[in-house]
Amino acid sequence: TGHGGDAHVRNLIRRFVETVSPAPVRTTWVRAARRPKRALFVCSPIGLGHALEKTGAAKAMADGLIAVAGGLGPVALLGATFLCTLFVTQFITNSAAAGLMYPIVMATATRAHLDPRPFALVLALAASSSFLTPIGYQTNLMIYGPGGYRFADFARLGLPVTLAVLAIALIVAPALWPL
Repeated sequence: TGHGGDAHVRNLIRRFVETVSPAPVRTTWVRAARRPKRALFVCSPIGLGHALEKTGAAKAMADGLIAVAGGLGPVALLGATFLCTLFVTQFITNSAAAGLMYPIVMATATRAHLDPRPFALVLALAASSSFLTPIGYQTNLMIYGPGGYRFADFARLGLPVTLAVLAIALIVAPALWPL
């Protein structure tokens, strides 16, 4: 599409942000976006995350996480949120995964009566750990075909890196903000 299509997408993003923003509208980043379609792609999961929060689905998912991992202690619950976010980020961008998972992760911390700051750090680290598939991050996809890689190569080589990030996250986050 030409510039007219981009203006329509930019206007749609601005209206979306105005609709879902709990604070005064912060659209500077939308106006400054060079690629409004990418901004729309990132905003869509944020909207889904907002819907999860408003409908109570985020609380229900948080209760499920707490039921599964909460009895094992707060660090296990932190690890469970890492793993859930890690799964999502393998298939969508890291920004989109963070936007989608944020209300679930924050509801998990709140409902477990834990400090949300270590959960926010773990969310950011997990959302940026797109090492297991070629799908979740654009450079992975760019080298996938030309580099002669197979899908399984990403899992084989990405698993040790992912486990290292998980271990570091579970040590550093509670050290910075005790649970």
